[in-house]
Amino acid sequence: LINKPTNTPLEQWEAAKAFAEAHPTYCQVFSNGQFKAIFTSEYRISALDLGDPRILEGLQISLRAMQRMHELAVSRNIRFIVVLIPTKEAVFRQLWENPTMGYRRATEYEERVMQSTKDFLVQNNIEYLDALPALREQLTTGVQPYQVSHDGHPNEHGHAAIAKLVAA
Repeated sequence: LINKPTNTPLEQWEAAKAFAEAHPTYCQVFSNGQFKAIFTSEYRISALDLGDPRILEGLQISLRAMQRMHELAVSRNIRFIVVLIPTKEAVFRQLWENPTMGYRRATEYEERVMQSTKDFLVQNNIEYLDALPALREQLTTGVQPYQVSHDGHPNEHGHAAIAKLVAA
């Protein structure tokens, strides 16, 4: 068997841009010279709009589940920590000088969800870690912590930053 070589970073970026150009209502292309990414703000909005009763109820269910997990962990003398992992859009927000309206809405909605979550965790004495500063630190050191494609998951550098935060 012959292994196909992994795409080069340039090939990955060109493929990501082509996908974004084929889906303009779904994707925004970001490039500031140093960093490149495809954002999916409209997708994020659909999951973060607390004005939608389904999303609000989903958040409440998630928070109650965290509270129950915390209670179970404490009853077994286990340390329970919630790790808040931001979207790619939130991590890159300070780098995009003229974002689209959808991008701004998505990051504003996310800030509200994160603040509501943090308030709940504090009120219920649940320990949490916010990975946003650690992932933004990656950018300040010139390391991209998320995929360049529309995939919103952290890449190996982002995962390492989150792991280092948790280990500390």
